Amino acid sequence: MSEKEKTIIIADDDKTVRDGLRKYFKGYPEFHVAGECANGREAVELCLRIRPDIVLMDIEMPELNGIEAAARIIDEQAAGCILMLTSFSEPDYISKAIDAGASGYLVKPIMYGSLIPTLRLGLEHSRNLHIMKKNMNGLKKRSERRNVINDAKLFLMEDRGITEDEAFVMIRELSRKKQVSMEQISEILLKRDPSRQSTPV
Repeated sequence: MSEKEKTIIIADDDKTVRDGLRKYFKGYPEFHVAGECANGREAVELCLRIRPDIVLMDIEMPELNGIEAAARIIDEQAAGCILMLTSFSEPDYISKAIDAGASGYLVKPIMYGSLIPTLRLGLEHSRNLHIMKKNMNGLKKRSERRNVINDAKLFLMEDRGITEDEAFVMIRELSRKKQVSMEQISEILLKRDPSRQSTPV
């Protein structure tokens, strides 16, 4: 399998649908069907084992429906993107699928002419979402780092009667001297703050 190939799992309790999709993908070397299953529970197990790029999953399946299976797969980060297959075009079904973490959906009977473009859009959507989450996590960590340093500065200003600039310099110099991050020094200083100590019951 080449590096450009995308692995696919097909989850649908209708064997005719699975057979049709598998045969269709044989004409597209960039996609590789790595597994098939007929219920949501098997879909989750397959994804945990294979970690596919794409899951094509029916909404209505036995044991565990597609929406519940999609939510579990997303929680486990066990697939690149999920596209739901549904016989229902009602907004309620579609919104539930998107809320579960699906990147898109296809209405059955599948119009094969729109399948590949939908897959590519789903992959792009998932990539963008991953980048956005990564950036948000980075911003959150930086914000938490700033908050602990700011809290330590306030503690030093009140405890030592110094300015904010002097408190910052003190934290920076302690960081250099102890060869640990300013965040770690700030956490150590804040442990000395009486206002942060828990009151015994």
